[in-house]
Amino acid sequence: MLVRKLADKDRLQEALLLLDEAQLAGLRLRERNLRELRRRLEKEGMALHPLIGPDPELWRREAAAARRTKGRQDVKKARKLHNMMVGH
Repeated sequence: MLVRKLADKDRLQEALLLLDEAQLAGLRLRERNLRELRRRLEKEGMALHPLIGPDPELWRREAAAARRTKGRQDVKKARKLHNMMVGH
């Protein structure tokens, strides 16, 4: 939880040091505590720390975004076709 709070406050170096200390002590942090740190590191253009790893829920967010985009495109096409048929 402290790692997440440090990442919220943009104290990335301290968060990474704490992550290293946790690993040395044999502790494993939950994904919800690493999510914000991963997001901040990507935003800053920094390489991910080996202990953080890739985002396990990235596929879900990408699929949701693709569904939203696809729906909007279909609506645009349907409106265009409707307008062509009606003559507006």
